[in-house]
Amino acid sequence: MRTMKTLVVLILASAFPAIALGQGDDADLAAILQRVRERVTQHYLDLKTVAWTDTAKQELLDEKQAPREKPRELVYDAIIRFQEPAREDRGVPFYIREVAELRAVDGKPAKKNEQPKITDPGAANMNSLLFLLLTDDRARNYAFSSGGPADLNGRQALRIDVTSPQKAPPQVKWDDDFVFFGVRRRFQVSGVQFNKGSIWVDPETYDVLQLDWRSEPFEFQRGDSQRVRYEIAMTVRFNRCRLKTRSKRLSFRCRWNLPPQSKKEKTR
Repeated sequence: MRTMKTLVVLILASAFPAIALGQGDDADLAAILQRVRERVTQHYLDLKTVAWTDTAKQELLDEKQAPREKPRELVYDAIIRFQEPAREDRGVPFYIREVAELRAVDGKPAKKNEQPKITDPGAANMNSLLFLLLTDDRARNYAFSSGGPADLNGRQALRIDVTSPQKAPPQVKWDDDFVFFGVRRRFQVSGVQFNKGSIWVDPETYDVLQLDWRSEPFEFQRGDSQRVRYEIAMTVRFNRCRLKTRSKRLSFRCRWNLPPQSKKEKTR
């Protein structure tokens, strides 16, 4: 009997004040989504006035979740800037561009013009809610439905479910390494996208409290090799905060569960 490996990517983040999304046919849902869009817009306007320090930590773990090597930690100073869409692009009010400067690597000040390695974790991506402001043909890629009142970790919330179809089949790229005892096969998966999600909204303020995304499971194998089941999931939680200064430190924790031979954890 063939066994199957399961590869799951899980991202968990905590960030700035919440807000979010979409479109719907139901009148009540459409009204809720419009209120949420207004809060998302205000969220980005507020975020534009803030500068913060983003600390990213990456560790390689073994099967017992113990570190296999010394973790790598990078510290960035970060802001966002608005970028106006082209004249013919009327589907989104603005685009977000993160601007991050490397300040320290493994506890030591970064050297002049030093850049992170291609394998290093970068500064946090602040675009997780921007797609919810789309109003043109791109918005048709997302379908929303009401999940009704719901409990979110003991807190009353409104749940909105969202789906987005897979645009093209995922691709798998294999990389074979010849080692002393044979061939070691590695692979990279691309083109996997989030298909199903849930948006948790405060029923009074219409701030987004949490955003969940997951992909449809994708299975593949090469010849007689072990079959692999691949899927990704993401949970983003938003916390309201009041700032007295123009400095705020974000805390992110991201974790990847990889095949048994290698596991990697990244903490922000």
